[in-house]
Amino acid sequence: MPVINFTYDELFKQLGCTLDKKELIDILPMISSDVESYDETEVKAEFFPNRPDYYSIEGIVRALKGYLDIEVGMPEYKVVEGDTTLTVDEELKDIRPYVASCIIKGVEIDDDELKNIMEFQEHLHWVIGRDRKKVAIGIHDYDTVEGPFYYKAGTPDEDKFIALDCNEEESLNQILETHDKGEKYAKLISDYDKYPLIVDSNDNIMSMPPIINSDLTKLTTNTKNLFIDVTGTDLTAVTNALNIIAANLSENADSIECVKVVYPYHDDVTYPQFEPKVLDVHVDTASEYIGMDLTADKIIQTLEKTRFNAQKVDDNTVRVTVPRYRIDILHEV
Repeated sequence: MPVINFTYDELFKQLGCTLDKKELIDILPMISSDVESYDETEVKAEFFPNRPDYYSIEGIVRALKGYLDIEVGMPEYKVVEGDTTLTVDEELKDIRPYVASCIIKGVEIDDDELKNIMEFQEHLHWVIGRDRKKVAIGIHDYDTVEGPFYYKAGTPDEDKFIALDCNEEESLNQILETHDKGEKYAKLISDYDKYPLIVDSNDNIMSMPPIINSDLTKLTTNTKNLFIDVTGTDLTAVTNALNIIAANLSENADSIECVKVVYPYHDDVTYPQFEPKVLDVHVDTASEYIGMDLTADKIIQTLEKTRFNAQKVDDNTVRVTVPRYRIDILHEV
Protein backbone atom coordinates (compact mmCIF):
# COMPACT_ATOMS: atom_id res chain seq x y z
CA MET A 1 0.00 0.00 0.00
CA PRO A 2 1.20 3.56 -0.63
CA VAL A 3 2.96 5.17 2.33
CA ILE A 4 2.33 8.89 2.83
CA ASN A 5 5.00 10.86 4.72
CA PHE A 6 4.18 14.13 6.45
CA THR A 7 5.46 16.23 9.33
CA TYR A 8 3.31 17.23 12.28
CA ASP A 9 4.07 20.90 11.58
CA GLU A 10 2.94 20.57 7.96
CA LEU A 11 -0.29 18.79 8.90
CA PHE A 12 -1.18 21.13 11.79
CA LYS A 13 -0.55 24.17 9.59
CA GLN A 14 -3.06 22.94 7.01
CA LEU A 15 -5.48 21.71 9.68
CA GLY A 16 -5.52 25.14 11.31
CA CYS A 17 -5.06 23.79 14.83
CA THR A 18 -2.64 21.72 16.86
CA LEU A 19 -3.38 18.29 18.33
CA ASP A 20 -1.48 16.28 20.86
CA LYS A 21 0.80 14.03 18.79
CA LYS A 22 -0.46 10.87 20.48
CA GLU A 23 -4.04 11.97 19.84
CA LEU A 24 -3.27 12.32 16.13
CA ILE A 25 -1.71 8.85 15.99
CA ASP A 26 -4.84 7.44 17.65
CA ILE A 27 -7.17 9.29 15.24
CA LEU A 28 -5.46 8.31 11.96
CA PRO A 29 -6.78 4.70 12.00
CA MET A 30 -10.29 6.17 12.33
CA ILE A 31 -9.90 7.64 8.83
CA SER A 32 -8.76 4.30 7.33
CA SER A 33 -5.02 4.71 7.87
CA ASP A 34 -2.49 2.17 9.10
CA VAL A 35 0.25 4.11 10.87
CA GLU A 36 3.49 2.47 9.76
CA SER A 37 5.84 4.51 11.94
CA TYR A 38 6.26 7.89 13.62
CA ASP A 39 8.76 9.90 15.61
CA GLU A 40 8.86 13.37 17.12
CA THR A 41 8.71 15.16 13.76
CA GLU A 42 7.22 12.90 11.07
CA VAL A 43 4.50 10.31 10.48
CA LYS A 44 4.44 7.54 7.88
CA ALA A 45 0.92 6.31 7.20
CA GLU A 46 -0.41 3.68 4.78
CA PHE A 47 -3.71 4.01 2.95
CA PHE A 48 -5.57 1.41 0.90
CA PRO A 49 -5.30 1.45 -2.92
CA ASN A 50 -9.03 2.23 -3.21
CA ARG A 51 -8.51 5.62 -1.50
CA PRO A 52 -6.14 7.60 -3.76
CA ASP A 53 -7.72 10.82 -2.46
CA TYR A 54 -5.60 10.22 0.66
CA TYR A 55 -2.32 10.15 -1.26
CA SER A 56 -1.42 13.75 -0.42
CA ILE A 57 -1.49 15.59 2.86
CA GLU A 58 -4.39 17.74 1.61
CA GLY A 59 -6.64 14.68 1.40
CA ILE A 60 -5.69 13.59 4.90
CA VAL A 61 -6.35 17.05 6.32
CA ARG A 62 -9.72 17.20 4.53
CA ALA A 63 -10.78 13.96 6.25
CA LEU A 64 -9.45 15.05 9.64
CA LYS A 65 -11.42 18.30 9.44
CA GLY A 66 -14.58 16.22 9.10
CA TYR A 67 -13.69 13.79 11.86
CA LEU A 68 -12.89 16.66 14.24
CA ASP A 69 -16.03 18.64 13.25
CA ILE A 70 -13.92 21.51 11.92
CA GLU A 71 -15.60 21.24 8.50
CA VAL A 72 -18.38 18.79 7.71
CA GLY A 73 -20.25 17.93 4.57
CA MET A 74 -18.99 17.87 1.01
CA PRO A 75 -16.15 20.31 0.30
CA GLU A 76 -16.89 23.21 -2.01
CA TYR A 77 -14.33 24.27 -4.59
CA LYS A 78 -14.19 27.52 -6.51
CA VAL A 79 -14.30 26.35 -10.14
CA VAL A 80 -14.26 29.11 -12.75
CA GLU A 81 -14.98 28.84 -16.44
CA GLY A 82 -12.07 29.72 -18.68
CA ASP A 83 -11.33 29.95 -22.37
CA THR A 84 -8.26 27.70 -22.32
CA THR A 85 -8.34 24.77 -24.73
CA LEU A 86 -6.24 21.64 -25.20
CA THR A 87 -6.61 20.29 -28.74
CA VAL A 88 -5.87 16.62 -29.46
CA ASP A 89 -4.03 15.37 -32.54
CA GLU A 90 -5.88 12.77 -34.65
CA GLU A 91 -2.70 10.67 -34.79
CA LEU A 92 -2.83 9.95 -31.05
CA LYS A 93 -6.04 7.94 -31.34
CA ASP A 94 -4.17 4.63 -31.52
CA ILE A 95 -1.18 5.67 -29.38
CA ARG A 96 -2.35 7.31 -26.14
CA PRO A 97 -5.79 8.67 -26.96
CA TYR A 98 -7.09 10.50 -23.88
CA VAL A 99 -6.11 13.64 -22.00
CA ALA A 100 -7.63 15.76 -19.21
CA SER A 101 -6.45 19.11 -17.92
CA CYS A 102 -7.14 22.03 -15.60
CA ILE A 103 -5.37 25.06 -14.13
CA ILE A 104 -5.02 25.63 -10.39
CA LYS A 105 -4.57 29.29 -9.46
CA GLY A 106 -3.00 30.79 -6.35
CA VAL A 107 -0.98 27.95 -4.86
CA GLU A 108 1.66 28.38 -2.17
CA ILE A 109 4.56 25.96 -2.50
CA ASP A 110 7.32 25.55 0.06
CA ASP A 111 9.89 22.75 0.13
CA ASP A 112 7.53 20.41 2.01
CA GLU A 113 4.70 20.99 -0.46
CA LEU A 114 7.03 20.53 -3.42
CA LYS A 115 7.99 17.12 -2.05
CA ASN A 116 4.33 16.35 -1.32
CA ILE A 117 3.28 17.11 -4.90
CA MET A 118 5.99 14.89 -6.38
CA GLU A 119 5.13 11.98 -4.06
CA PHE A 120 1.40 12.44 -4.70
CA GLN A 121 2.03 12.25 -8.44
CA GLU A 122 4.05 9.05 -8.15
CA HIS A 123 1.52 7.36 -5.85
CA LEU A 124 -1.22 8.06 -8.40
CA HIS A 125 1.04 6.74 -11.17
CA TRP A 126 1.23 3.42 -9.34
CA VAL A 127 -2.34 2.99 -8.14
CA ILE A 128 -4.48 4.54 -10.89
CA GLY A 129 -1.87 4.66 -13.63
CA ARG A 130 -0.57 1.09 -13.37
CA ASP A 131 3.00 2.43 -13.41
CA ARG A 132 2.13 5.03 -16.08
CA LYS A 133 0.81 2.53 -18.61
CA LYS A 134 -2.83 3.46 -18.01
CA VAL A 135 -2.40 7.03 -16.72
CA ALA A 136 0.48 9.51 -16.56
CA ILE A 137 0.43 12.92 -14.89
CA GLY A 138 2.21 16.18 -15.65
CA ILE A 139 2.20 19.09 -13.19
CA HIS A 140 3.67 22.30 -14.60
CA ASP A 141 4.41 25.90 -13.67
CA TYR A 142 1.62 27.52 -15.67
CA ASP A 143 3.32 30.92 -15.82
CA THR A 144 6.19 29.57 -17.94
CA VAL A 145 3.89 28.72 -20.88
CA GLU A 146 1.02 30.21 -22.84
CA GLY A 147 -2.25 28.71 -24.07
CA PRO A 148 -3.97 27.42 -26.07
CA PHE A 149 -2.36 24.02 -25.63
CA TYR A 150 -1.99 21.01 -27.89
CA TYR A 151 -1.68 17.28 -27.34
CA LYS A 152 0.13 16.23 -30.48
CA ALA A 153 2.08 13.38 -32.05
CA GLY A 154 5.79 14.24 -32.10
CA THR A 155 8.49 12.99 -34.47
CA PRO A 156 11.04 10.97 -32.44
CA ASP A 157 14.22 12.14 -34.20
CA GLU A 158 13.14 15.69 -35.04
CA ASP A 159 11.30 17.13 -32.03
CA LYS A 160 13.64 18.18 -29.22
CA PHE A 161 13.43 19.67 -25.74
CA ILE A 162 15.37 19.90 -22.46
CA ALA A 163 14.05 17.17 -20.15
CA LEU A 164 13.42 17.80 -16.45
CA ASP A 165 16.63 18.38 -14.46
CA CYS A 166 18.78 18.23 -17.61
CA ASN A 167 20.89 20.93 -19.27
CA GLU A 168 20.98 19.97 -22.93
CA GLU A 169 18.30 19.75 -25.59
CA GLU A 170 17.81 16.22 -26.92
CA SER A 171 15.53 14.51 -29.41
CA LEU A 172 12.66 12.38 -28.14
CA ASN A 173 14.56 9.20 -28.99
CA GLN A 174 17.69 10.45 -27.27
CA ILE A 175 15.69 11.13 -24.11
CA LEU A 176 14.35 7.56 -24.18
CA GLU A 177 17.92 6.29 -24.44
CA THR A 178 19.75 8.56 -21.97
CA HIS A 179 17.32 9.79 -19.30
CA ASP A 180 16.63 7.43 -16.40
CA LYS A 181 12.84 7.87 -16.83
CA GLY A 182 13.28 7.37 -20.56
CA GLU A 183 15.06 4.07 -20.06
CA LYS A 184 12.47 2.92 -17.51
CA TYR A 185 9.32 3.80 -19.47
CA ALA A 186 10.44 3.71 -23.12
CA LYS A 187 8.61 0.41 -23.60
CA LEU A 188 5.28 2.26 -23.26
CA ILE A 189 5.71 4.27 -26.48
CA SER A 190 8.83 3.10 -28.34
CA ASP A 191 6.92 0.76 -30.68
CA TYR A 192 5.06 3.70 -32.23
CA ASP A 193 6.26 5.88 -35.12
CA LYS A 194 5.34 9.02 -33.17
CA TYR A 195 5.32 9.93 -29.47
CA PRO A 196 2.80 11.98 -27.47
CA LEU A 197 3.72 15.58 -26.61
CA ILE A 198 2.03 18.40 -24.68
CA VAL A 199 2.95 21.76 -26.24
CA ASP A 200 1.88 25.37 -25.76
CA SER A 201 0.88 28.01 -28.32
CA ASN A 202 4.54 28.91 -28.90
CA ASP A 203 5.37 25.26 -29.67
CA ASN A 204 7.25 24.88 -26.40
CA ILE A 205 7.28 21.19 -25.47
CA MET A 206 5.97 20.86 -21.92
CA SER A 207 6.12 17.08 -21.60
CA MET A 208 6.46 13.78 -23.40
CA PRO A 209 3.90 11.62 -21.61
CA PRO A 210 4.21 9.11 -20.08
CA ILE A 211 7.98 9.66 -19.87
CA ILE A 212 9.14 13.05 -18.59
CA ASN A 213 8.25 16.73 -18.27
CA SER A 214 10.27 19.56 -19.74
CA ASP A 215 12.67 21.47 -17.53
CA LEU A 216 10.94 24.63 -18.80
CA THR A 217 7.85 24.00 -16.63
CA LYS A 218 9.64 22.70 -13.53
CA LEU A 219 7.90 23.54 -10.24
CA THR A 220 9.75 25.71 -7.72
CA THR A 221 8.90 27.46 -4.47
CA ASN A 222 8.13 30.52 -6.62
CA THR A 223 5.39 28.71 -8.58
CA LYS A 224 1.96 30.32 -8.08
CA ASN A 225 -0.21 28.63 -10.71
CA LEU A 226 -0.31 25.01 -11.89
CA PHE A 227 -1.17 23.51 -15.26
CA ILE A 228 -2.20 19.87 -14.88
CA ASP A 229 -2.27 17.32 -17.68
CA VAL A 230 -3.30 13.69 -17.34
CA THR A 231 -2.92 11.38 -20.35
CA GLY A 232 -3.73 7.73 -20.77
CA THR A 233 -5.36 4.81 -22.48
CA ASP A 234 -8.53 4.67 -20.34
CA LEU A 235 -10.81 7.72 -20.26
CA THR A 236 -12.41 6.87 -16.90
CA ALA A 237 -9.01 6.45 -15.22
CA VAL A 238 -7.76 9.70 -16.78
CA THR A 239 -10.85 11.58 -15.56
CA ASN A 240 -10.65 10.10 -12.05
CA ALA A 241 -6.98 11.02 -11.71
CA LEU A 242 -7.56 14.60 -12.88
CA ASN A 243 -10.50 15.08 -10.49
CA ILE A 244 -8.51 13.80 -7.50
CA ILE A 245 -5.51 15.99 -8.31
CA ALA A 246 -7.69 19.05 -8.86
CA ALA A 247 -9.56 18.54 -5.58
CA ASN A 248 -6.49 17.87 -3.45
CA LEU A 249 -4.14 20.51 -4.85
CA SER A 250 -6.84 23.19 -4.76
CA GLU A 251 -7.58 22.68 -1.05
CA ASN A 252 -5.14 25.52 -0.25
CA ALA A 253 -5.37 27.39 -3.57
CA ASP A 254 -7.54 30.27 -4.79
CA SER A 255 -9.45 28.55 -7.59
CA ILE A 256 -9.58 25.91 -10.31
CA GLU A 257 -9.86 27.12 -13.90
CA CYS A 258 -11.50 24.81 -16.42
CA VAL A 259 -9.78 23.55 -19.56
CA LYS A 260 -11.74 22.30 -22.57
CA VAL A 261 -10.27 19.26 -24.32
CA VAL A 262 -11.09 19.29 -28.04
CA TYR A 263 -11.08 15.87 -29.74
CA PRO A 264 -11.22 14.91 -33.43
CA TYR A 265 -12.41 11.38 -32.51
CA HIS A 266 -14.43 11.87 -29.30
CA ASP A 267 -16.88 14.37 -27.83
CA ASP A 268 -15.18 17.46 -26.39
CA VAL A 269 -14.81 17.37 -22.58
CA THR A 270 -14.37 20.21 -20.08
CA TYR A 271 -12.39 19.49 -16.89
CA PRO A 272 -12.48 19.13 -13.97
CA GLN A 273 -15.69 17.09 -13.82
CA PHE A 274 -16.93 17.74 -10.31
CA GLU A 275 -20.60 16.88 -10.78
CA PRO A 276 -21.23 14.66 -7.73
CA LYS A 277 -22.80 11.22 -7.66
CA VAL A 278 -26.15 10.95 -5.83
CA LEU A 279 -27.41 7.71 -4.30
CA ASP A 280 -29.86 6.59 -1.66
CA VAL A 281 -28.89 4.78 1.52
CA HIS A 282 -31.61 2.84 3.31
CA VAL A 283 -31.64 2.72 7.10
CA ASP A 284 -32.75 -0.91 7.32
CA THR A 285 -30.08 -2.05 4.85
CA ALA A 286 -27.33 -0.11 6.65
CA SER A 287 -28.46 -1.42 10.05
CA GLU A 288 -28.40 -5.01 8.79
CA TYR A 289 -24.92 -4.78 7.25
CA ILE A 290 -23.33 -2.90 10.14
CA GLY A 291 -25.13 -4.80 12.89
CA MET A 292 -26.40 -1.72 14.72
CA ASP A 293 -29.77 -0.05 15.18
CA LEU A 294 -29.38 3.14 13.15
CA THR A 295 -31.64 6.08 12.41
CA ALA A 296 -31.71 8.40 9.42
CA ASP A 297 -30.46 11.27 11.60
CA LYS A 298 -27.52 9.24 12.90
CA ILE A 299 -26.56 8.18 9.38
CA ILE A 300 -26.69 11.80 8.19
CA GLN A 301 -24.46 12.95 11.06
CA THR A 302 -21.90 10.24 10.32
CA LEU A 303 -21.90 10.86 6.57
CA GLU A 304 -21.38 14.58 7.02
CA LYS A 305 -18.37 13.94 9.25
CA THR A 306 -16.90 11.82 6.45
CA ARG A 307 -17.33 14.72 3.97
CA PHE A 308 -20.54 13.70 2.19
CA ASN A 309 -23.69 15.76 1.93
CA ALA A 310 -26.77 13.90 3.17
CA GLN A 311 -30.45 14.69 3.58
CA LYS A 312 -33.40 12.77 4.94
CA VAL A 313 -35.95 11.65 2.36
CA ASP A 314 -38.02 9.65 4.83
CA ASP A 315 -37.44 7.60 7.98
CA ASN A 316 -35.83 4.80 5.93
CA THR A 317 -34.06 6.75 3.21
CA VAL A 318 -31.08 9.13 3.21
CA ARG A 319 -30.02 10.80 -0.05
CA VAL A 320 -26.23 11.04 -0.22
CA THR A 321 -24.17 13.37 -2.42
CA VAL A 322 -20.73 11.89 -3.15
CA PRO A 323 -17.81 14.11 -4.20
CA ARG A 324 -16.08 13.05 -7.42
CA TYR A 325 -12.74 12.42 -5.71
CA ARG A 326 -14.36 9.48 -3.85
CA ILE A 327 -13.93 7.00 -6.69
CA ASP A 328 -14.28 4.10 -4.24
CA ILE A 329 -18.01 4.74 -3.71
CA LEU A 330 -19.85 2.62 -6.28
CA HIS A 331 -23.25 1.83 -4.74
CA GLU A 332 -25.22 1.78 -1.50
CA VAL A 333 -23.53 -1.26 0.02
